[in-house]
Amino acid sequence: MIPRNRTGFRGGVDRAALLLAAGSAIAAALVLPACQGPPSREAPDGVHPGSPEYPIQYSLGSFDRRFGITTGRFLEIAAEAKTVWEQSAGRTLFVYDSAASFRLNLIYDERQERTDEAKRAKSQIDSRGKSYDILVRQHTRQTEGVSAAQASYERDAAEYERALNEFNARIARWNEAGGAPADEFENLQAERKRIEERGAALERRRLAINDDVDGLNDLAGEINALVAENHLDVTLYNGKFVEGREFEQGIYDGKGINIYQFGSPVELRMALIHEFGHALGFDHVDDPAAIMYYRFELQDRGNPRLTDADLALVRKKFSAGAGPAG
Repeated sequence: MIPRNRTGFRGGVDRAALLLAAGSAIAAALVLPACQGPPSREAPDGVHPGSPEYPIQYSLGSFDRRFGITTGRFLEIAAEAKTVWEQSAGRTLFVYDSAASFRLNLIYDERQERTDEAKRAKSQIDSRGKSYDILVRQHTRQTEGVSAAQASYERDAAEYERALNEFNARIARWNEAGGAPADEFENLQAERKRIEERGAALERRRLAINDDVDGLNDLAGEINALVAENHLDVTLYNGKFVEGREFEQGIYDGKGINIYQFGSPVELRMALIHEFGHALGFDHVDDPAAIMYYRFELQDRGNPRLTDADLALVRKKFSAGAGPAG
């Protein structure tokens, strides 16, 4: 209550009733920790001698057409992949030569069979008539909307708290003075009403955000059910569904690179970049976003680039010409 007159009641707006803990009730069920990898098998400095001569000449070896890609497109993607390393090293590292003994092989086995099965499974319709891909896109859009609403709410809640503190400080000063005159009392009554309405509006927004988060969690549960039912290798990371697996798509064996698995040209490029790194003598690093991380998970697949961890390997091997990350 606020004072009615100079000899009247004391007290400001009830903080317990109006002061909101910004975002405190918003669920955090959408955030899962990053997958922990196995112990690193890299050498102490992460760099092995690799080939003693550069550029490494490579050719096209075994090529299984069941992957649904032409040899021309495959070689184009290989050229894009090698460029990622060459730009940072400042030199040509790989050159195509049809007679080279170092070969890029495209080998179809159970790994690609699983990938093809996963593609079919992801296109299956769930109980609500939506496929996995559609549900993930819906989840991404809703997550972005909830994040924006929460950020806006937190800004307004902080401003509300500031206004509430100022109002209660004014009440305290009038109480110390013995009460407020009639005209000031009316002003304070009107301001109290505005603050209470503002607090109630904030509370409605908080509840609405929590409802949206509940809906997101329900949607995430439905996606996870599809993932489990169809044995998809998908995880929820920082509110986003990502497909993550160890870099088993390809193997560098010292004589060439064997590619066993990819779901798209983007994945093929990532696998080749990673294996070209091994061909340069680089081992795995601990940065989950790095090209040379052991797991295909958090890298920028659409715009692959070397992280600081990757660049450190380049600088150790090619001290001149290694540019900054990004």
